Parts: sequence; C-alpha cells; structure tokens
Amino acid sequence: MTRRSLAWIVAGVLGIVALAGALWGVFGVGRVVLSEAELQARANRQLPREVHGVTIESVTVTLAQNQVALRIAIHGNALGQPYAAVALARGVPRYDAKDGALFFDAEAVKVESLVVRSTTLIGRDDNPSSRAGALSQAIRDRFPRLEATAQSAIEKGAQAFLAARPVYRVKDDVKGIVIKAALAGVAIEQDALVIDFSVWRLTVTVIAWLLVLLLVVAAVIQLVRHPLWGLGQIAESISFD
Repeated sequence: MTRRSLAWIVAGVLGIVALAGALWGVFGVGRVVLSEAELQARANRQLPREVHGVTIESVTVTLAQNQVALRIAIHGNALGQPYAAVALARGVPRYDAKDGALFFDAEAVKVESLVVRSTTLIGRDDNPSSRAGALSQAIRDRFPRLEATAQSAIEKGAQAFLAARPVYRVKDDVKGIVIKAALAGVAIEQDALVIDFSVWRLTVTVIAWLLVLLLVVAAVIQLVRHPLWGLGQIAESISFD
C-alpha cells in the first residue's frame, strides 16, 4: 500500500467521523428524563450496602417540590448495642462534570426512628409513665451516649452512601462526551428528574468536529492537486529493477 492510498483511507475515515460528530452534536442531544420508578430501581440495585460501619438496607425515593426525598432504612451497632433506624434525607441533585455523574446532595439527614434491642428510643411517645417510655429511659440511663452515637453514625453513613453512589452516570462513549460538555441544568418536573442539555453550549464541541472536517477537506484537496504524491516509492522501485 502506498502512502497516497493510506492518506486517502485516513482522510475518508476522519471525514466520516468528523461529519458524524458534528451532526450528532447538533441533532443528537436533548434531555434525559428519569421517573421516580427508574430512580427507585437504580437505588435498589445498589442495596444492601455497608458504609462507615452501618448497613443501608433500603431506600425509598420520592420526588416533590423540586427536591428529592429519601427514606433510608439502616441498621448498625453503637457502643456494642445493635440498632435499627429510619432516616429521612432531603436535598437537590448535583452534577459532577468531571465524572459525568449526577449525585444527590442531602441538605440534612433526620433520624425518624431508632430502635435499640426492640426498644424505641426515637419515634414514639416517650411518656415515662408508660412501659415503652420506662424502657426507653432505662436504656438512656444505662447508655447515656448511645442515642447521640447512633444518630451520628446514621447521618454519616447515609451521607457517605449518597456521596459515593451516583443517581445517574453519563455513558463513556461519543454521545457521553458530547453530553458531558453540554449539561444545562437539572430539575424535577412532574414527578421526574429531568437533565437538560443546551445546544448553545455544544458550540465548542461542534466547532472542534468541524475543524477536523476542515483539515480532512484540506488534505483531500492536496491529494487531488498533487496526483503523484506518494507514488515516488513505486517509481524508485521500478527504476531500481
């Protein structure tokens, strides 16, 4: 194969790729819509998961008022005492452009219920005159730091889990590269998480593809204008023989 033939092949391949990339940049991107059910399914696939000494058993996802609400069931061990808890987390999605991933930023994690050895410490009326209230108080008296230690572990575990597990990750392919460069915003619309991509912000990507295409066209013009380029080796070989 001569250098000229190889140049034509390279120019043809690059031209097709550049043209496809430019067209994809203009027409191939819109938005990603993730319903509440899809987000729930994504969360379920990652569970159960142990993080920072606690085990995340289940996560219930709810979309409302432009926020994501998560109800997280957790169990763990604090000061040698096993416990089970339910925590509520509310917050907004955060997009990490470097990783091409969408994470959930919890503004606050609130412990809704905490049960230690079948006795509820949080989530029930702690009337000291009732049997349940007396048991709760007895555990608090015996382990004065238990409730605070468990709450701290629950909050840290939930936040660590959410920070390490993306809600959505852009695929690492040609389309993904374009999408990563074009994210315009994330919002919650009609019980769905919507990720929008802006055509205007795709300009740089499209221009890059067009520049490659322009270089290919210039190379083709040079090949046409110099029909003998790359044939020198064949001529020298014939002369040598």
